[in-house]
Amino acid sequence: MKIWQEISIENLQFNLNQIRQKVGKNVDVLAVIKANAYGHGADIIAPALEAAGVNFFGAAGIEEAIALRDIGIKSNILLMGPLLEYELNEIINNNVIPTLSDKKTAENIKIILDRENKKIKIHVKIDTGMGRFGIYYKDALDFIEFVSRQKCFEINGIYSHFSSADFDSKETEKQLNIFLSILRGLEEKEIYIPYKHIANSSAIINLENSYFNMVRSGLLLYGISPIKNSAYLQGLELRPVMQWKTRLVFKKNIPGNHGVSYGQSYITPQKQNIGIIPVGYKHGLDRNLSNKGFVLIKGKQAPIIGAITMDYTIINLSDIPLSKIGDEVVIIGSQEDNKISVEQLSAKTGRLPYEVLCNISDKIEKLAIKNRTEIIYHG
Repeated sequence: MKIWQEISIENLQFNLNQIRQKVGKNVDVLAVIKANAYGHGADIIAPALEAAGVNFFGAAGIEEAIALRDIGIKSNILLMGPLLEYELNEIINNNVIPTLSDKKTAENIKIILDRENKKIKIHVKIDTGMGRFGIYYKDALDFIEFVSRQKCFEINGIYSHFSSADFDSKETEKQLNIFLSILRGLEEKEIYIPYKHIANSSAIINLENSYFNMVRSGLLLYGISPIKNSAYLQGLELRPVMQWKTRLVFKKNIPGNHGVSYGQSYITPQKQNIGIIPVGYKHGLDRNLSNKGFVLIKGKQAPIIGAITMDYTIINLSDIPLSKIGDEVVIIGSQEDNKISVEQLSAKTGRLPYEVLCNISDKIEKLAIKNRTEIIYHG
């Protein structure tokens, strides 16, 4: 195996327990599994979380939701994107909970459901300031009142999404207060909705009064902080779930004053021992790491030199003379006393941690590892 990811089930469940301790036993954790579980492999992550007692998953589109059902997930699945009429049969057949956030769609879906004498659970999403999906908050009470009168809909949840919970506390508090005002309005109208959720990973860390009875966790589950300054984790310990590894496939000496890779953006200052790994930007290794990133080999840092290419990356092995072809190389993860984190790559590339993860090709083989050494899945 030349390129692979190692997924630690132990660390995943550890992070889940950390989140549960943080939010309290009366708050459900909705696990966000979109984008192939943030590049970790939904077919590994979702069953492990379900086995640990998670009973709500979040998917971006119906295809992701169906994929979860296909691998045997029995828990609730919330479709967090907009509901489209042509998807209704698949939503019903796969027992998926869609999101409703506009009256026209609700009316059209109602016609279909009434005709077929069917009823579905739904969540209502409120736009409290994100400016994306959701019924505008000033129209929310009338909309929810309309939906609640329709026998074909069972409102199972109400939610919103913070736009800036990782860095703007003032805007976040504003959105939370809008959400609270809507909840108070529903109480006055005697409309009671089981699940209420607005807290994402950032809010789980720094906004306890946003928990209600459900929080949505994505990045935290995977052991990565959405907040740049880890000092603000407030006692929440995280363990990275994924390591990304490859092997050294070639090495040679090149003379000084020699160009390296396309465009020769790196010129050797003297004779150097260089190596090649079979990972490039087609695999998701960001080209912005060219000439400023590094990998780990023999527990030491090997700088990336020259431009990262589609299939390969060149590294400087001059300080690692004992390296040999076939050696394990770490792109993300730890080796001996050194480590490379997603947060480090985010800082070096200017990409969000989400981008670093989601850009990793889903074609890379994954090993699900339990108890640190036992391989329980290979795919």
